[in-house]
Amino acid sequence: MNKKIILVGLVVALASSLFAGDMNCPPQDGSGARCNMKMMNAKNNTKTPFISEVMKLKLSDEQKAKIKELMQQNMEKRASMPKPMDAFGEKTFDKEMFIKISKEKKEQQLENKANMMQSVYNVLDDAQKKELKEILQNKMMKCRTAMKKAA
Repeated sequence: MNKKIILVGLVVALASSLFAGDMNCPPQDGSGARCNMKMMNAKNNTKTPFISEVMKLKLSDEQKAKIKELMQQNMEKRASMPKPMDAFGEKTFDKEMFIKISKEKKEQQLENKANMMQSVYNVLDDAQKKELKEILQNKMMKCRTAMKKAA
């Protein structure tokens, strides 16, 4: 039973880290290195680790164009969302507005991310979906192995 709980916890942790866009981890090896997802994604010019894995598949030009279009639409949605900084006036700060916008932003980001992932997933054919699942499972296994070694 304990192993199942730990496994579920690891799966949730991996899933959330796979799709997090703004995660910073504290230095672990003393070198001062940070695991900033934005920096990692800048290397391969994609927005999220999920998209990075999708782009490793053998995609047709049509699929690539459709995914690029979906990513652009998602970026436009994010840009039009209210920002917590809107709570700052020239002389005042609206705490309630800041909290409300921050909560709504997190919920909307999660919903937008899930919608984008679903849309991108629907662009794939059955063989690509199967391959993507295998890639993500392998990534999760590597993460588990690394966590076991660290413990």
